[in-house]
Amino acid sequence: MKRTLGRAALYVFAFVLGALFCMIFSFYHSVPKVKGTWAFPGLDSDVRIIRDRWGVPHIFAQSEKDLFFASGFIQAQDRMWQMELARRAGSGRLSEIIGARTLETDKMMRTLGLKEAVAKDFARLTPQMKGLLQSYCDGVNTWLSSKKWNPPPEFLLLRFRPEPWSIQDSLVLKEMLAVALTDEYRAEIMRSQLVRKLGAGRALQILEEDIGGSLGLMRSLEPMSIKEQGSADGMGSNNWVISGKRTQSGKPLLANDPHLQISLPPIISFMRTSEATSAII
Repeated sequence: MKRTLGRAALYVFAFVLGALFCMIFSFYHSVPKVKGTWAFPGLDSDVRIIRDRWGVPHIFAQSEKDLFFASGFIQAQDRMWQMELARRAGSGRLSEIIGARTLETDKMMRTLGLKEAVAKDFARLTPQMKGLLQSYCDGVNTWLSSKKWNPPPEFLLLRFRPEPWSIQDSLVLKEMLAVALTDEYRAEIMRSQLVRKLGAGRALQILEEDIGGSLGLMRSLEPMSIKEQGSADGMGSNNWVISGKRTQSGKPLLANDPHLQISLPPIISFMRTSEATSAII
């Protein structure tokens, strides 16, 4: 009896030790490879990637196509879990992997209609931009294919594999940025409720004089009962500049109030790429 129990304990210990070894081995090999050479069929010419002392990659490519491919590969290598969460949040699919705690968030994102907005954005893309975005997707998916058996630990712990990346996944991040920067939607809801209850004319009597973008909303509710007051000329995002003709040094003076939260990647990178409709993370 003692011999049987001893063998059972030995087997359990060996199983636990083996499982722990496999987990450590898998986690170790999921770490991004930052040195070496890769060969990919999706590249037209050599691409050089140099990481500085902070780990930030700098990509040197001979064409935009190769640049987008390399960007997709590197970003997936460094941030696939972040990318997965972002596209699931924008598509209302977080609950598929997290559970009931994100159900209300998924309902809200689907109610906002980001999927429909992405479809319209996709239809407006030029053939050139679609080609570049597809190169980016090819880079992401090339990395995913290379990690089929040893994905990042987050995917192992939640026991699922990320789906191939698509152009629509990139575009939904642009819509997510728009939602994140839309601080006025609560006020606009309140204003629209006032218009519905009081009418646009009476609602304007208790609202601020220059209500900016909400005028369009009000006009859509009661197109014949509102007169636009003021304009958006001169409006900005907490910054101003003075000509060098008006400063003691003779040089222009720029004052800025960065009011956005610090994030990785910084939100300015989202803005630059979304303006180009590339929507790279």
